[in-house]
Amino acid sequence: MVVYLDCDVDLKARLVDGWPQITPKHWHLENGFTIVAMDRDEIVGFISCYPKALRPPLEDSEEGFIDAIEVTPSRRNQGIATELICRSSERLKESYDVIQISGWSSEDKIEAIHLWKKLGFGLCPTQTISGMTGESIKGYKFARSLLA
Repeated sequence: MVVYLDCDVDLKARLVDGWPQITPKHWHLENGFTIVAMDRDEIVGFISCYPKALRPPLEDSEEGFIDAIEVTPSRRNQGIATELICRSSERLKESYDVIQISGWSSEDKIEAIHLWKKLGFGLCPTQTISGMTGESIKGYKFARSLLA
């Protein structure tokens, strides 16, 4: 049975070890939150989010930004990511009063892009420049309103 826990310093250390491809700046404890999906003592997924001010002319509003979301490959398609997104959406709306939830996914994350579509997120093709390599990375910005 999967349980969902707020990430603390000890769980964060386990996440850093288990997902070394996620850089430390994407783990949010103080400036947002990370929710961890656990099955017994095994971490099977997580989502890390933070509130982010929108640009003018909406600078008085914030969005909740999904900085990272992962589910262990053997546990995908079991509703874990959907539950993480639902819990995060609720917390972002209640605790931070954001107007939308959004994020970005590279185009090679095919399963994730289909999940965003299935969950009613709008998708916009875009690209970003890697801060490490300077190369252009194609992907999708995704967003869903939390106003209703």
